[in-house]
Amino acid sequence: MKNAIIDEVTSLPVNQRAELIDILIKSLNPSLDSKIEKIWAKEAERRAIEIKKGEAKTYSADSVINAIRKRLDK
Repeated sequence: MKNAIIDEVTSLPVNQRAELIDILIKSLNPSLDSKIEKIWAKEAERRAIEIKKGEAKTYSADSVINAIRKRLDK
């Protein structure tokens, strides 16, 4: 039975597998997950305010990807 479930799950599209992973992780410790989500929401709000005020330095996705590729090529 395990192999059948694994075969079925791994044949799902990536977004559905990611959603399933999220559900499974949340099922392991739902109270901890709720606390973490609140902390991340607060952090995201703080960062958004900094960006709007011009207090945070931002980078384009292309520049970040290029920097990562350069580091991996070393």
